[in-house]
Amino acid sequence: MTVISDPLIQKAYSQLSTEDRMIFENAYKRKARKIGVAYLCWFFGLHYAYLGQWGTQFIYWFTFSGFLIWALIDLFRLPTLVANRNKDIALEVLQHVKLHAESGTTVVMTGVPVVAPTPEPSPPEVSSTSDPVSPLLTSPLFTPQATQNNWLIPAGIIAALVVLFGGGWLGVHAFSARAHASEPVSPPVASTPTLTASAVSPAVSTASVPTPEATGPSFRLVKPLSDPVRSGMPRLYDLATTMDGSDGKGCALIDPGNPVKRCRVSVSTTGQYTWGSAWCSANAAGLANFLNHATFRYEIDGQPINKEQFWEGHTSTCLKRRLVVQDFQPGQTHEFRLITELDRSIQDGGSRYPAGRYELQLTVKAH
Repeated sequence: MTVISDPLIQKAYSQLSTEDRMIFENAYKRKARKIGVAYLCWFFGLHYAYLGQWGTQFIYWFTFSGFLIWALIDLFRLPTLVANRNKDIALEVLQHVKLHAESGTTVVMTGVPVVAPTPEPSPPEVSSTSDPVSPLLTSPLFTPQATQNNWLIPAGIIAALVVLFGGGWLGVHAFSARAHASEPVSPPVASTPTLTASAVSPAVSTASVPTPEATGPSFRLVKPLSDPVRSGMPRLYDLATTMDGSDGKGCALIDPGNPVKRCRVSVSTTGQYTWGSAWCSANAAGLANFLNHATFRYEIDGQPINKEQFWEGHTSTCLKRRLVVQDFQPGQTHEFRLITELDRSIQDGGSRYPAGRYELQLTVKAH
């Protein structure tokens, strides 16, 4: 029940007859705004409409609840807004009851007719030593209640929101943590290097290459879109020297008398280098004969590199495969190996290559 605490209304109420007081109380109870309903309307942004303040309600809507700041303020001052509205309602009802009580006519409040009795003589004056509103204590409308504890309602709403959203947040995190903990962890497996079409420049596409120890990428393989040698990129074989210190140019050639050739080269961590294979014959028939009896294999640190990962240039007399290597990690050493296998003896130009296996082994150290 909404309690009226205004002393002027209490005094005016005390001057009414018993019948008029009943009429007042019944009408006021029907018209008074309830604090619980007001908070429910606040939740949906309709509390000013509930209080009859439509102008303020439209401003409240158009400003999006004052960017939620206004809504937060109203959460705490809503009891005061309800009390002020009920005070206005009490004054309207009181004025209406007194007007019709003095005229002795039927009083109609909110559609319920009540016959007002003839006016009674005014109650005797209360001595100045007595409490002028003490008779009001018999009416529940004026019985002191814990109106000062209205702050408990917004505090309860805030606590409920904290529990609701805080509990939901903790629940989501606990569920995701449990799901993460239940996922099986697979042991690291060394995989074959692969390339993806992620272009880093107009001329190349690139992908990270894991080391055999699966400790993360230690360099990058780049599949060029055109021949990088034509743009001036150095070949690892051209920079290398044989292990015995002979001419480095010999590292780029297959020697029929030396089926296994071992070379070494130092590279910069910021440089780009090309590696692969090239075979050129004296004529188209010689190249076709070589390709019919030869196979190429490419390995880095013991891992096979698929030929589809190389740029390939094929003319009538030459077959070239190029791969760009970059982003070496300082201090690391890698083994690049080109293996050519002939299933029969090949005569190409002025040289004859016996059937067998030919290897160009290149030790690359980054600094």
